[in-house]
Amino acid sequence: MQPDGDTTAQSHGASPKSSSVLRSAAFMSMGTLVSRILGLGRDLALAALFPRVITDAYVVAFRLPNLFRRILGEGSLNASFVPLYVDSKENNINQARSLADSVFSLLALTTATLSVLGVIYMDQVMNLLVSGEPYQSVPGKTELTVHMGRIMFSFLFLVMNYAFLMSVLNAHKKFFLPALAPALLNVAIIASCFMPAVEMPGDQLAYGVLAGGVLQLFLVVIPLIRLGEMPRPTLKMFH
Repeated sequence: MQPDGDTTAQSHGASPKSSSVLRSAAFMSMGTLVSRILGLGRDLALAALFPRVITDAYVVAFRLPNLFRRILGEGSLNASFVPLYVDSKENNINQARSLADSVFSLLALTTATLSVLGVIYMDQVMNLLVSGEPYQSVPGKTELTVHMGRIMFSFLFLVMNYAFLMSVLNAHKKFFLPALAPALLNVAIIASCFMPAVEMPGDQLAYGVLAGGVLQLFLVVIPLIRLGEMPRPTLKMFH
């Protein structure tokens, strides 16, 4: 009879874990679905309210920070950091926090430096991205792209730190808010479509991207502060 009792206990023990996995998957799916719906609304608003020159400049200017986000924030950073952090958290929470502090500080310094360099050398970078004559032959298109690129490149700092803090939250089994955060980016861009331009026609979209980056960063910072797991800047950037 003992084996049956063990099996029953194991099945009861497995049920909460399975329920937790399903709940986490459902939360992530809900957040992603909301973000995708708002993304469709964003694309419709851009197409309806702005001429092709402005939308082309927006897409090209947004390409650089988005590329860094995909390569670093959602790729190698998460793949290398999360397993180490989870393993350290299970064995020594102080060691895990020290690891998070180190990576956070190194990432913030790196992305801040890249953002400054990107703003300074945006002219040269854009000449490489849009070197074709059809693009540059449109009056004012290249100038608008460079202008929007300078504004939006600071988004790199915001989105990379968001991606890292999202990884920390996921390691603590918090999934809904990190998955919902990109929806705030789309909300900010949609809202900016109805705002007046600041310096050049269409540059309100670039400022909308920055506002969305700030909003999604705060959405992951607040729960980390409540958990007491918000990484802190440190000079020991190599763990």
